[in-house]
Amino acid sequence: MTTFQQGIISLTRAAVTGERTELPDGFSLERIDAFAKKHQISSILLYGIVTLGLSSSCPAINNLYVRSSAEILHNENQITCIDQIRTALAKSGISFILLKGAIIKKMYPKPEMRTMGDIDVLIKDSEYPKIRTVLTAIGFIEQYESDHEYAWRSPSGLLIELHKSLIPSYYDDYYSYFGDGWSKAVKCSNSSEYLFSPEDHFIYIFSHFAKHYKSGGIGIKHLCDLWLYKKFYSDLDLDYIKSELDKLDLLTFYNNVTNTENVWFEGAISNRITDMITETVIKSGAYGQHEDRVTANNLRLTRTDRLNKASKLHIIFKTVFPSAKVLSVRYKFLRKCKFLLPIAWLVRWIDAVFNKRDSIKRQASDIKSISDDKILKIEAELSLVGLKYHTKETSYEKSR
Repeated sequence: MTTFQQGIISLTRAAVTGERTELPDGFSLERIDAFAKKHQISSILLYGIVTLGLSSSCPAINNLYVRSSAEILHNENQITCIDQIRTALAKSGISFILLKGAIIKKMYPKPEMRTMGDIDVLIKDSEYPKIRTVLTAIGFIEQYESDHEYAWRSPSGLLIELHKSLIPSYYDDYYSYFGDGWSKAVKCSNSSEYLFSPEDHFIYIFSHFAKHYKSGGIGIKHLCDLWLYKKFYSDLDLDYIKSELDKLDLLTFYNNVTNTENVWFEGAISNRITDMITETVIKSGAYGQHEDRVTANNLRLTRTDRLNKASKLHIIFKTVFPSAKVLSVRYKFLRKCKFLLPIAWLVRWIDAVFNKRDSIKRQASDIKSISDDKILKIEAELSLVGLKYHTKETSYEKSR
């Protein structure tokens, strides 16, 4: 573990536990501004600095104060937006469940420490026409639909993701466990709002963590989420959680991540596996680096199609000729008329040539970067920490 990594761990631990720890010799605060921005953890690192009583004279710390002030304001706006959505949906008798950051915020010493890129809400897809009417009436603007969510913007520009399911359907190994997410929902009294048991919500956020980890990386705030969640719910039924994670083939990964949390927040001794997870989390930024996401996607394509080597021709074919399932999000007529797939391909090509040339160039560059060595390396690293690819086809394309 590097000096910089040790310093980041010390600051993060101080922020979320309130414990005064020592920064390692040689750790420079000058690097933390760009790092905090990349991970969306300015408030976490600033509270760590304050807890340790460090000087605020260097420009990097001053920048953290500025960005943390913005995060406080953003947090207040998101809380107001959550209340708007909750009130509007409940008043109309629409079923919903608040997810992830909207729930986890309260588990942090300060809610602004848990930044959110969007507000996640699970809905019933059958109620979406009614939801569209309700949200439009209060000034929200529909953006696009993807495999598992509808994206909206609030009047102030905040992003809201209305989930049709907890996990995208193309993550077959996880989707088959969660389905649309409603089987384990518990209704709140005198309201159309539902929630999950603390155990089932943890299983979901850990599966979400694993999904991002093996798809290119996931950042520090999500590791904090897991540790703080277990501290907040100190009486979690861990036997049940482990039993369910075993069904998802995530138990080994869970044990390794728990050991990594103990290194970060409990002062445990690190080992090769925890160092590997730490390295991945720290280099990832909030949701992974582009190159790692591309390599992970190529790994998924080659393994789930039972190929032993990365085939550029195969991946080009999958990119140029997506399946009806992938394109049905954008071209809804394919849901009932799959035989019209060639027409969808043609429309998509014409749209790409005239409107998405930059996207074509990026995809061409990504395909050019395909390497067996990169794929084998990331597959070996995932296997060491307890993750394997069992997923089926996917698409990162969204209908706009």
